[in-house]
Amino acid sequence: MGARPRRAGRELVLLAALPSRARPAPPRASPAVARPPAREYLADALAARVAGTNATVSLHEKLLLESTFQGATQHAARGGSDLFRELREAFELIPEREHDRRRRVARLENARLGTTHPPTGKRITLLESRPRTEPVVTLDAERSAAIDDELAPLRPALERTLVDEYRDSLFHG
Repeated sequence: MGARPRRAGRELVLLAALPSRARPAPPRASPAVARPPAREYLADALAARVAGTNATVSLHEKLLLESTFQGATQHAARGGSDLFRELREAFELIPEREHDRRRRVARLENARLGTTHPPTGKRITLLESRPRTEPVVTLDAERSAAIDDELAPLRPALERTLVDEYRDSLFHG
């Protein structure tokens, strides 16, 4: 099928879709105080009410691209290239059939060890089983570009952190 079209807020989506290893880790909750999955499902329902079902499902599907993120990070770490350019190119090259395959695999996952979040596939299934909602808040291309411009100064530091964390994982991970 060809490359996916540019969507508003692509830079913001790239930042939001970073796997948990790429973000500062919150303190681990003990199993006795871990957030119950019901809270995550409620957060998903609230997100769907604000951003619409399609956008919320799309964001969750981006979480399924963690291996692509890791590959682009590894490539940028070895070659000194622009990580965000690597990510955009890698994400754009994923064929639709691979997106479909990852969705099917995610739906087979029944449990996740070491995390308080329910499996992404289960979250997507629940969102899709409910009546579709339209977005209450939308982002046009002009506002998207303004957000991208506002985040641009943070990109070099974020890229260094992500690449450094990848390199550290080779020795400590």
